Amino acid sequence: GINAEYMGRGAPSFGGALFIAPSLEVKLPPQLVVFLGKLFVRPFFGLWIMPAFVAKASRHAPELSYRDQAEAALALLDDCERFPGVGLAWRGGMYWDVSYAFVDAFERLDGELRQLHSPFLVLHDPEDGVCKIAGTRNLMEASPSGDKTLVEVPNGLHKLDTNEHDLVIRETTAWMERHRK
Repeated sequence: GINAEYMGRGAPSFGGALFIAPSLEVKLPPQLVVFLGKLFVRPFFGLWIMPAFVAKASRHAPELSYRDQAEAALALLDDCERFPGVGLAWRGGMYWDVSYAFVDAFERLDGELRQLHSPFLVLHDPEDGVCKIAGTRNLMEASPSGDKTLVEVPNGLHKLDTNEHDLVIRETTAWMERHRK
């Protein structure tokens, strides 16, 4: 998301946050697994790559993100290991340490959502196969903000900024104009 109180000299500022298909819900491992992982796995194997059968969430599935297959093929080419200095995306597996950083964040998430008082806009495809909309709906329910907007974008898949570029620009620009300081 974008959170901007001040966007620089001469640029209009706005108060609030914009989220596009946020990952706000995840099924965490059982508490005992998390505890043992933090106690033994993270400190000793944090810089090791998780086995693929464990790291299901880190697999890139372009068909869930891109409507245009040519865009999906280009996304797979963006690989910092295959194209050093050019590629930006990490296509390798997830490090144990990164996975536990996500666990830490998701353990705090419900409490954080209940403290979000700022205005915000969320754009999300109800059928997003990467980041489920249930987490966004939980945000809408949990946040005490009096100024929160959810725009559902059917058939937008996960990469709304690519698949529904004009709609994303139109919705975010209109929202930012309404929240201009």
